[in-house]
Amino acid sequence: MAITAPRYWRVCAPLASVLVLFGMWSGYWLWASRAAQERVAAVRAELGRQGLAVACGSESHGGYPFHLSFTCDHMTVTGADGSRAAAQRIEALAQAWDPGHIIFLIDGPSSLERPDGMVWKVNHVPSVASLAIRRRHLRAALVTEHLVIDAPGGAIFTAKRLDLHMRMPAEDPAGKAVKPPSVDIAIEAGTVDLAAPGLRPMRIDALETEAALSRLPPAPPWPADLRDAARAAAAAGTELAIKRLTASAEAVDVTASGKLSIAANGLPLGRISMQFNDIRLLFSRLAAHGVIAPKAADAAGGLVVLLTTAGSAGGKPRPVDLVFKDGSIFWGPFRLASHGPLF
Repeated sequence: MAITAPRYWRVCAPLASVLVLFGMWSGYWLWASRAAQERVAAVRAELGRQGLAVACGSESHGGYPFHLSFTCDHMTVTGADGSRAAAQRIEALAQAWDPGHIIFLIDGPSSLERPDGMVWKVNHVPSVASLAIRRRHLRAALVTEHLVIDAPGGAIFTAKRLDLHMRMPAEDPAGKAVKPPSVDIAIEAGTVDLAAPGLRPMRIDALETEAALSRLPPAPPWPADLRDAARAAAAAGTELAIKRLTASAEAVDVTASGKLSIAANGLPLGRISMQFNDIRLLFSRLAAHGVIAPKAADAAGGLVVLLTTAGSAGGKPRPVDLVFKDGSIFWGPFRLASHGPLF
């Protein structure tokens, strides 16, 4: 018996629906891909207006059917002051249905060259960065492993793992824009080694911190150097609040919290409360690294122990404050250094 037309369409309807949905999705992806390409061009043009020229040895767009991707090989960013940053390869990926969340895959090696000729070389396994742009906030993160930074002068910084997280509120709970801008920061690092000529290598076994930067200076223009950045921070009243910091190095554990800022005259000011598990061991480690003479370490350690345990319950050490005041740095009763303004 012949198949009637209605029964024939019932058999083909699922396939026809899939084809229609496939065509609609393909049309949406093409539209989203064109929009993404226009966005990349707009960002590049805006960076150019701010004095940052972005160039790729080769670049491509793709990701069909479920992603939007942009790949830049041999990427260079050149500043108007002659500074230059370079990366081997950067690929930006976003889900086609959520273009506001971008994942970056970064291949090393990378480098940063300042106008004065100083060069930082950065090596790492392929790293992952994330940027989520939402109505109420912007979130960014970077996760990298086996990081090696060769700094000018022969200093070397290495980290087995480094996690950086940042959150910048755009609106408060009432829906009002946050002005001036602020940013919340979280850092977690493991097995960090620091080496510099003339100093004994130092290892930090673990580091975790949560901090907040409030009243950030407006940008652009971008600061030309650290002095320019300090000047802008002082003018804006920027404050660094360390909510929690924990670190462990060579069996010495420390927890810290406090606030820092830069006064209008360029001098840093603030107080950071620090508590150690073993004060005597801390000074012993400082002596071993050549920071302080062994005899002075014994005397200073004993004095700090007396000052921090006197009158405390159970002899548990109280916190010791690191104070920045009037161009000097104090740690407890000791003046560590005196300095001039930052700008």
